[in-house]
Amino acid sequence: MVLAGAVVVLVAVAVALATGLVGGDDEPERELTRSTPEETASGPVRAEFCDGVADLEVALTQAPDDPAALGGYVAERITPAVAAVRGALPRDDAAADVEVVLAAVEQATASGDGTAFDTPDFAAAQARFYPYVAEACDYPLVTVTATDHAYAGFPATLKAGRAVLTLANTSESGELHEIALVKLVPEATLPLEEFVALPPEEAAALIDPASYGQGVYAAPGETGGAVVELSAGRWVFACFVPTGTTDPAVEGTGPPHVANGMYGEVTVS
Repeated sequence: MVLAGAVVVLVAVAVALATGLVGGDDEPERELTRSTPEETASGPVRAEFCDGVADLEVALTQAPDDPAALGGYVAERITPAVAAVRGALPRDDAAADVEVVLAAVEQATASGDGTAFDTPDFAAAQARFYPYVAEACDYPLVTVTATDHAYAGFPATLKAGRAVLTLANTSESGELHEIALVKLVPEATLPLEEFVALPPEEAAALIDPASYGQGVYAAPGETGGAVVELSAGRWVFACFVPTGTTDPAVEGTGPPHVANGMYGEVTVS
């Protein structure tokens, strides 16, 4: 599921659409590489659960911006993905957290109202859910902390395939933060500082369009998460939330956090 986290990410990533560094309606649909191992008798969860979570993440991040097209898209992509995850729910203590997240996704996509993601119950369930997915599905867990305005904990290298990315927002000023991930094309050899300073149209020309739509969002004092699919190459991550944004519905008036130095890169092999 791009779980609840993924739908919420759309709110923050919308900020990045204007910069040209995160794809919009014309971005190609990403195909998942099936990196989940086959289920074994000793496996902690069914493989269908792990694949379903990843499929739902992708479906949510690719949701159309046009409200008129959303209903059909939900019926075609999101509802079946939710059903697949629910049908493979683990029979352990994690099932309750998974159900909280699924219910919030259903409520938000049915009504277009994201308030289901603003409850303490959802925040607590999501914070436990993603580490559980990493452990149960044997994915690497990348735990990142966001401050004003820097990241801590993002490794310099990662293995290709699925990974779970969590972001703990410890902003003392109450600002929203995100990690938006994009992969650079092989020809993009310029230093990271030069890349993030490029005009949007020049930066977009150096980004692999198939990498758009991956990332994670976290409200102040909360921990967000996502399952990401990383292919080999050079990846850049940044926060495009405008400075002064303390409410997801009201953008701040300052420059995006990336302009304050909130960015980095990771090599995937």
